[in-house]
Amino acid sequence: MKRIVLFIVEGPNDKKALELALQRLLDKEAKAVMFETSSGDITSDFNSTDVMSELEKRCGNYGYEAEDIQEIVVLLDMDGAFVDNSAVIEDPTAVKARYEENQILHMDPKAIMQRNALKRERLRKLTELSTVPYKGKPVPFSVYFFSCNLDHVICNSANNTKTKKSVEAAAFRREYATDPAGFLRFFRKGEIAVGTSYPDSWLYIKQGLNSLRRGSNFHVYLQDL
Repeated sequence: MKRIVLFIVEGPNDKKALELALQRLLDKEAKAVMFETSSGDITSDFNSTDVMSELEKRCGNYGYEAEDIQEIVVLLDMDGAFVDNSAVIEDPTAVKARYEENQILHMDPKAIMQRNALKRERLRKLTELSTVPYKGKPVPFSVYFFSCNLDHVICNSANNTKTKKSVEAAAFRREYATDPAGFLRFFRKGEIAVGTSYPDSWLYIKQGLNSLRRGSNFHVYLQDL
């Protein structure tokens, strides 16, 4: 039996865009791919104060033993989480956060500031981990980001509607599902790939306005494929 790489993602569009290409890439490594959709961002969209409890809940939905799991990988949107509060600007027309290159616009700036603070703290905990418990045993673990979000990375638009998100995810899947080499080239190209290593990429995204700028460290995960 192939060992499983479990990807935990924020929603169905992440799965739609990425799953088929990753299946082809990892199949060559004698690994199977499974996606768990968390229906939101585990770093900001649930009430529990313990991010590890939420993560373990996401990992506990399967009948596999720890020996069956090769690794657990979280893919998440950065959402401008590391910008200074001065870059969060009030805009009464922005019912949802609107991401621009140098600022976040929202009708309730304090809510965005609180979300960002929570997201930063939970990311600090997650990125310090190299393993997480799965059924009582340690399994390799890592976290990769899309900034501001997946749409920003795959189609250079950070503020898509729900419908547009689905359309762009489907278009990305069509382009790369049968072209895994092209999928690798996309995430490795200079205007997307940030950081030269896992620790370096997380240092980069925490600086200045980088968490609003288009980029991803997913190339670090893909570097040996």
